[in-house]
Amino acid sequence: MEQKFKDLSSHFIATIARDSGVELSLDRTSVAWTEEFIERLRPVIDETLMDGLSSSIGAYLGECIRASYGGEWRQSEDGAWGVYFDDLNAAYPFAKVQKQLRNGIEDSILSFYEVIPIVFLKSNDA
Repeated sequence: MEQKFKDLSSHFIATIARDSGVELSLDRTSVAWTEEFIERLRPVIDETLMDGLSSSIGAYLGECIRASYGGEWRQSEDGAWGVYFDDLNAAYPFAKVQKQLRNGIEDSILSFYEVIPIVFLKSNDA
């Protein structure tokens, strides 16, 4: 599955470059751009597009997390895919993207991305 997520992420990057002329990287600046992209889409998106967008953008967000903070793709016991830093700490980018698509900026993917090192470090200090 890791390769599938890398491929989805690469496809998202290529699609944005082709359609918008924006060259995304796996970094904070590109996550911020993607958050704004989601907000521009929200008023016009319908349920039929939700799963595909959640998958593509979620894979991209997960690869950004991995590039910045490490971790590996793994599936939880309930079937959700996430980026695991160890057996107790994981981030679930697909769920977060879907939340921002549904709820708006109050479920910011950028805030999610930025809080990872804080939460992870606190967890390791405990």
